[in-house]
Amino acid sequence: VAFRWDMPMTFRIAFYPLLGDVVYGFFGDVVDFLSMACTTFGVCTSLGFGCDILLAGLRRVDCGTGAFCESNVPADDGSESDKAKAWKVGIIAIITLIASISVVTGLDKGLKTISQVTFGLGNLLLLSLVYLDNT
Repeated sequence: VAFRWDMPMTFRIAFYPLLGDVVYGFFGDVVDFLSMACTTFGVCTSLGFGCDILLAGLRRVDCGTGAFCESNVPADDGSESDKAKAWKVGIIAIITLIASISVVTGLDKGLKTISQVTFGLGNLLLLSLVYLDNT
């Protein structure tokens, strides 16, 4: 709708065919606010879940499947120790730094490079699971 009718690229414009000029008033402001809030909450939730998964994966790589292990990576057993929180903050800081560098360098260099690197790492993981596991 925005491209064909030469309108601004906002979420409120998706409702223009249904509601007409009402989207330029208070209702449109509410729609834009809710879309930004939900997007922000979704990104933050995904980042938090990813951080938990990375911490558990790092501990698994360091300890293996053993129940008790002397590891530098703290266990995230729900007690929320200070060491586990520090690791999570560090993981989030590294992810944010990588994403910021990718955005600042632009589409041609940053996002293209990070996409190619993650595609290569995914293929490496796939091949290592296929050829190094008991299949």
